[in-house]
Formats: sequence, structure tokens, C-alpha cells
Amino acid sequence: MTVPESWNAVVVVLLIAACIFAYGVHVLVHPDAGTNPSAKPRGIQPPDAERTAALRERYSELADAWQRWQETPRGPGDRDRLVTVEDVWGGPDPGESFPPRYTASHLGKVTLERRRYLSLEEEMTNGPEVVWAASPRAWASRRLDVWAVHSRGWRRPRLMRVWFNRERALVEIHTNRSVKVDEILPSEIVGFVRGYTRLGPRTGVIDGLRWLPEDAMLMGRRPLTRTFRTLTDLSVVSPVGSPVGDALRAGDFHALTFSCSRESAGWDSVDSELRVLDVAGVTYQVGNALGVPTVGEPAAPRDEAVADFSGSDSSAEGPDAGFDRIEPTDLAVVPVDPKAVLRAVAKMIELPDDPRA
Repeated sequence: MTVPESWNAVVVVLLIAACIFAYGVHVLVHPDAGTNPSAKPRGIQPPDAERTAALRERYSELADAWQRWQETPRGPGDRDRLVTVEDVWGGPDPGESFPPRYTASHLGKVTLERRRYLSLEEEMTNGPEVVWAASPRAWASRRLDVWAVHSRGWRRPRLMRVWFNRERALVEIHTNRSVKVDEILPSEIVGFVRGYTRLGPRTGVIDGLRWLPEDAMLMGRRPLTRTFRTLTDLSVVSPVGSPVGDALRAGDFHALTFSCSRESAGWDSVDSELRVLDVAGVTYQVGNALGVPTVGEPAAPRDEAVADFSGSDSSAEGPDAGFDRIEPTDLAVVPVDPKAVLRAVAKMIELPDDPRA
């Protein structure tokens, strides 16, 4: 006697239902089943007591000063402590609007696995002339690098790199595993920078933080490598009720660096750079803006050139109180208009009359 196929289907359904029921009973009896007890929860976790004590000792001077500055309104002297974007590139015009925002969704679907991209880059640099000609190094005269680290993202710096000249622009968006590549118009570069950095109108309350440790936002070939760790360390000692401190503890910050280099200097010499911390609804400039000088004007100094704006009077009161205890290498922090940041990027990528520059 053969069993009808319909009965086979019924048996299979009953077996599946029995398995689901048994699993449900097991989960009710053992609610921790299926979880990995050694897995760390997502998000920023507070350090243990021993590490907290070490952090408080390491950042005690900055934490104490931060508490005082939180209660002290900012004055004109704050801006005198660093070269601002407006000092170098000028400020936005009143009523000036933000440029259009372009994001990775506007790019084509050309995505390379990161190892493949690096191997192609090596071939283009050192391979036969016909292969090397496909590299942007063969036609671009300038390059803009925008590094970003976000506490809710990969927690590792990400890079948007744009190769460009007057006629062409090639954008690369680098993640840990892949690189998305596409051609864009030179006129769209600032729009892609805005989309990548998420810069836009800000409505937060300006915080009392005036300085950050130098290792919070280093510049160089791979900037921001220590930023996530340093800023989360600072969240432990930042004053309760401080907008920046509360945002750091909540894991809501966005650190950015902008730098522009040129083919004529071998791509290694940076001729303009800028650091920005976007946190608690306010955009802050961190450290000096470095810009290309016009003919006959000195270049904006780097942070090392203005080693100490702190003063030496430890009894000073008001906004200058406590600055004498800040390390000379530390980075001054001032609020900045996000439109001024985007305007600075537009000025960074302006090509001079000499097409070889």
C-alpha cells in the first residue's frame, strides 16, 4: 500500500511545527540559550574601575580646566589661539546656501575588493606604460583626501579620495573591505564632500571645551587612527552636563580631516589641511588651518609654529585661566561655521592658472 504524497507533506509540516514548538519551550526555560556569553555588547562600553582611574590621572589637568571653561563664556581670545579657516580662506557670504549634497548612492556600481584595488594600484604605478596610463596619477594634477571616523560606524577611519584636474574628477570611497570608484564632474566635488562628511546646518549649544590632546587628531598619511580611542577616553573624564562630554559618552561624534596635495610635489607634500570635530550639534575646528599662501604672503603656521598661546600666569582668571597647564603641542578647539569648512574645501581644490600646479 503506497502512502499518498499529500500525507508526506502533512508529516513534514507536523515535524517542522514540532521542532518550532520544542525550540520555543527551550528558549522559555533557558532564556540565555543561543547567546554567546563571551560576546561583547555593541556600542561604547564604559571602562572598568582600574582603567577609569588611570584615565582620570592622565587627563586630570584637561578635565579640571574643561570644568572651569564650561562655566566661562568664550571670548575673542579663543579665536586668537589658532589660525581659522576664515583667516586663510575667508568666511561665507551672508545668506550663502549650502552646496548640493551628493552621496555614494549617486555613484556607479564599480566596486573593487580592497586587495584587488591595491594590487591594481601597484600595477598602474610600476607596470607597463599602457597599464600605468589608466591610473589617475597619469592625468590628475591635484588630489583631495577626506578622512572620517564616526563612533557609530566602523570605528576605523574611512577615506574619500578625489583625483582631479580642470576637465576630469575621479572619486574613490574606501572602506575596510572595498573601494567604490566613479567619475564625477569637477563641479560636483564639494557636493560629494558635503554628503560624505554630513556637514549641514547646526543648532547645538557651544561647549566649554577649548583644547584636545595632540593624539586626538593627528595629521599625516593615515590621520585619525587614534581618534576613536582618544575621544572615548576623554568621555570618561568630561564634565557631566557638558554637551560635548555627553555626546562622547553617547557615542555620537564625527571627526574629519581634509588635505590637498599635487602631482608636481610627488603627491607627498600637503599644501592645505584642516581638522574638524562635528559633535553635539556644533562643528568645531581643531588645530590650525594650513593653506596655500598667495604670492608674497606667508603660509598659515602649523600648530608647532604657534607652540604656546597659553600665557604663563597661573593666577589668571576668565577664559585664560588654566591654559598655562595645557601641553604646548595640544590642539586648540573653536566653533566654526560648517559653510566656512565647505568653502575652505572649495578653495583648496581651486586650480591656479598654471595647469602644471
